[in-house]
Amino acid sequence: MRETILALVEEHDTPFSWYVNFVNSSQAPKRKSWAKLDRNIDPKEDGSGIIALAVFKLADIDGHENVADVTWFFDQANSAYLVEKGKWLPVPGEGAIRSLEG
Repeated sequence: MRETILALVEEHDTPFSWYVNFVNSSQAPKRKSWAKLDRNIDPKEDGSGIIALAVFKLADIDGHENVADVTWFFDQANSAYLVEKGKWLPVPGEGAIRSLEG
């Protein structure tokens, strides 16, 4: 469990950097990148690491002016990786995300 928490902290900026790259280049990460990110957080590589990182992103929105990267990450995680693993995340709208701010 400790390793997972440390990996989440280490990888917490990855989704935002992927989003910025997507905005600038219109290129989304490929399946191989999603698998590596998932494996870095949870060695089972079954989607659990991506899901944990998505929850972490929701918890880390306080003070963020723009939360479009959160919705983008959830949507991309589903279509590029999680669905093939038999998992998916409900994609929250901005209002739902903002309701979590402390």
